[in-house]
Amino acid sequence: MLGALTAAAQYLLSFAYRAADATFLQPFGDLKVPLGAIVGWVVLGQVPSVWFWPGAALIILASLFLYLVEGRDRPSKLATA
Repeated sequence: MLGALTAAAQYLLSFAYRAADATFLQPFGDLKVPLGAIVGWVVLGQVPSVWFWPGAALIILASLFLYLVEGRDRPSKLATA
């Protein structure tokens, strides 16, 4: 089961990189760590340490910042190309 899910994840990831720019997809990749910890907490009952929350907030805010900055700069790059 795990092998099939891993193969499907790799296939979908390669499809995503064919469909979109890597700078658009990278913030979603950065969210794997906080989302994995939250799933571990909810599904497995593994409570994150106190340092998880500031780290997760930093990752989420940095990803959001990059998403907004890249989204704002993208039209000007396309117009000059």
